[in-house]
Amino acid sequence: MARPRRRPPPWLRCNQTLGIYDGVIAGAGLGIVEKRTAKLTPTLELVLDMPGLTREVWLCAHRSLRESARIKAVRDFLVEAWPH
Repeated sequence: MARPRRRPPPWLRCNQTLGIYDGVIAGAGLGIVEKRTAKLTPTLELVLDMPGLTREVWLCAHRSLRESARIKAVRDFLVEAWPH
């Protein structure tokens, strides 16, 4: 019976979108990159489509600032950028 092939441990672990993107375009290997980001780099090639990935975004603001126009603008932008 053949032995299962052991994968080498990853030499880079990153949970930041920009760090993963930088690693992928630098040739570190495969990584999950948002399609809209990947479109900026025509040399990237889609290997596997992974629909359904989600991201939570939290916006914290001091109670006295929650209704300020600036905080509302950021909140509205985030809601538009990451539809749910």
